[in-house]
Amino acid sequence: MLPRNLIIMGDFNTTLLTVLNQLKQYVNGTSHINGNMLDLVISREDEDFVRNVTVTDMISDHAIVDIKLAIYKPRLPNKKVTHR
Repeated sequence: MLPRNLIIMGDFNTTLLTVLNQLKQYVNGTSHINGNMLDLVISREDEDFVRNVTVTDMISDHAIVDIKLAIYKPRLPNKKVTHR
C-alpha cells in the first residue's frame, strides 16, 4: 500500500514510462527539446491535490512544467506559555 499524499516530481531522463498500479502521471505533452516527455508529476490515482499541470516555454533543453497543488499547512493549536 502506498502512503497518503504521495507526489513524485522531476526530470526522469528516460522515455520509458512504466505503468504502476494506483499511480497517475499528470504531464501531457512533450517537456524536452527532442520531443520526449521526461519531466513527470506522479501521484496516487485516488488523490485530487494536483491541479492545472501545464508545459510552457523551453528554458534549456527542458520546458517549464508548471503545477498547482491544493495542499494546506495544518494550523497548529494555540499554546499558552507563561514564564516567571
